[in-house]
Amino acid sequence: MIQIGGTFNSAAAVACYIVMGALVGDAAKAKISDATPALMLAIAIFAVALIVIAFTKIEEPKSEPVQKAVSTEKDPHSAFSFRHFNLGILAIFMYMGVEIGVPNYVNQYLTTAPDAATPGLGMDTQIAGLIVAVYFLFMMIGRFTGGVIGSKVSAKMMLTITSGVSIILTLFGMFAPTSVMVTVPGIDWANLSVITAQVPVGIFAFLLVGICASVMWGSIFNLATEGLGKYTAIASGAFMTMVFGCAIFQGLQAFVADFTGSFLTSYWVVVLCAAYILFYALIGYKNVNTDIPVE
Repeated sequence: MIQIGGTFNSAAAVACYIVMGALVGDAAKAKISDATPALMLAIAIFAVALIVIAFTKIEEPKSEPVQKAVSTEKDPHSAFSFRHFNLGILAIFMYMGVEIGVPNYVNQYLTTAPDAATPGLGMDTQIAGLIVAVYFLFMMIGRFTGGVIGSKVSAKMMLTITSGVSIILTLFGMFAPTSVMVTVPGIDWANLSVITAQVPVGIFAFLLVGICASVMWGSIFNLATEGLGKYTAIASGAFMTMVFGCAIFQGLQAFVADFTGSFLTSYWVVVLCAAYILFYALIGYKNVNTDIPVE
């Protein structure tokens, strides 16, 4: 269910890059005031969402009262008493560096001028948005596929394969010759037409990371919460707090890009994150605290 639900998240991301690319267009090359329509749209969406939430009544889930023996002793354990859970929330933290870092810096690399301090390809902003949307399209397809085959393939196997392949794809994207070009398709929803663009083959490798990242969240969650029993609910909440990792790794990747003068070099941050996830899939997921009562 986590993978199937994630397809809607990826679908929204695809739409976001396409719509923002169409609205902003060449504004990035002119002045920030030209992006006002996009800003107004964002404010309108936020306002509508706020109104809907304010007037929506959400009932608390009803559960049967649990009879507990009267005890003055405080539970000495929690979800954080499990090593594999602690390593798991760190894996989710690292995962955000992969999921967000790859497409964002593909977009930066494509649109930044070749003569900038950190040079890029100087591609049209709208076309770049359509290309980056392919990453999230791959994520949507991957999550749907992961939801279908999830009962047949273990979370450990999925996470091991996808994290390993994502490392290979990222390294290939970093070191592939920029002179070798491939054609990447995209959909121009504004004109209801299919567009194509020539990009370095390494960019296409970065886009393929979307398929790998698509099932990582669900796989990490399943492995990290396995065997937690009564502590699972608290563990689920702790997982959601780790999404701030995207902000941390975006800043770190930006620092590396500025320091080295290369967007491609900044992808070592993504490799580091994916390498930790691979470690978790192979070793860190093991529950070594089976002696802790969870009933």
